[in-house]
Amino acid sequence: IPADAVVGKAKRLDADRIVSHIVGGADALTAGVNLIDYAALDRDQLTDWVSSLSASIRSLTTVKNNLNKELTRDQ
Repeated sequence: IPADAVVGKAKRLDADRIVSHIVGGADALTAGVNLIDYAALDRDQLTDWVSSLSASIRSLTTVKNNLNKELTRDQ
């Protein structure tokens, strides 16, 4: 998606395609949440995973909030 600008030399990215890609990726990620055996996780990686997930959650929250603003913009 972001690579479209480089690979396709696109001047403008398709916002609908970007959001659709983000939502589809989030849906795929959440599908496995209930399958995790937390006790079996590699303890050495937990800090990095938590940090990475925290950054992702902040970014996804920004997208969600902006989409909510768009829903109410014309009302």
